[in-house]
Amino acid sequence: MLRRRLLLSGGFDPRSLGSLVLWLDASDSSTLTFATGAKISQWADKSGNNNHFYQATGLRQPSYTATGINNKPSITFDGSLTYMTCDSSLITAKTNWTMLLAIKADSVFANTRYVFVCGDVGTGIGFSYNGNSVANPQKKEIYFAGLGFLADDSQTTNSEIWAINRNTTISSHFTNGVYQTTVDDNANPINTPINHTYIGGVGLTTNLFGGNISDVLVYNRYLSASEIFLLTTKLNNRKGVY
Repeated sequence: MLRRRLLLSGGFDPRSLGSLVLWLDASDSSTLTFATGAKISQWADKSGNNNHFYQATGLRQPSYTATGINNKPSITFDGSLTYMTCDSSLITAKTNWTMLLAIKADSVFANTRYVFVCGDVGTGIGFSYNGNSVANPQKKEIYFAGLGFLADDSQTTNSEIWAINRNTTISSHFTNGVYQTTVDDNANPINTPINHTYIGGVGLTTNLFGGNISDVLVYNRYLSASEIFLLTTKLNNRKGVY
């Protein structure tokens, strides 16, 4: 309780809510390993779990941008080549978990783009854009094991904070702390991801994300809507995302 009161009193420390397994923060330059120029080869985890993201191949390294999201630092992915990998799936798909990230897309995508996925195509879970669905064209999605569940209304190039929380088979999506929708994947149970997590795309697929990401938080427990609102508000107060 003391740790939560400290968070509420004005400090922003995502570890205060417990069970944090990943914390990426582009504003903390000490977590970035630069390769050539603005390109980064590693984005280090601040959660204390050493779930670092890396990219050794120069052509596929994203870039640091000092003013990428509302004049604040971010990591920029080019939508055609760049992505990073962590050698952990971070969470077990069939248990409770929560993900949150600050994002700004370069454009409204005409085809599927993977933003942050724990696992691989067909087994992963996370955030994606769906640009080519007949029923739901150009929508944001909760990505489950090759299935895209509508997560929000139309895509946008505005900077936003997305979140998903999962409780048993029920997952809910939030944009800027506001509840959007709930999906039940019980009829199509998701797989347990293999030991990889990707940001900016899923391996060498062609469906890579183009835009900026400044922060990523992953918890291996279900965070309530009020906790998500708290985290979103604190992050926005610090970074001015939206």
